[in-house]
Amino acid sequence: MDALAQDLAPLPVVVAFLPVDVAATQARVPLSPFGKYTGATVQPWTESTLRDQLEEHLHVARFIDLLPTLRDQPEAFLDGDYHLSPAGHARVAEALRAAGVGAPVQP
Repeated sequence: MDALAQDLAPLPVVVAFLPVDVAATQARVPLSPFGKYTGATVQPWTESTLRDQLEEHLHVARFIDLLPTLRDQPEAFLDGDYHLSPAGHARVAEALRAAGVGAPVQP
C-alpha cells in the first residue's frame, strides 16, 4: 500500500481497517455467520493483532481505524450477515468525513 501511495502522489491513499462484525462487538456472536467460529479461546472482540500489524506497516499511506466507530454497535451490521447495515454505513461515512477523506486534493 505504501508503494501505491508513493506511485500515486499527490493523490492520497487511505487504508481503512473495517472489522468483521464479531470483532466489533461480542453482541454480534449469535447474529453473525462468523459467530460459530468464536468460543472460549477465540474472542475476536478482544483481539487487535491484525489491525495493529496493518497500522505498523503503513508509513506513506494513511491509516484509518474504523473499529472505534463500530465497537459495541451491534446494529451497525445486518442480522444473519456480517455486512454493514444502513446505520453502519452511516457511521462509517461520518467517520471518514470527519477524518477528511474525500476532501478535494490541493495541487
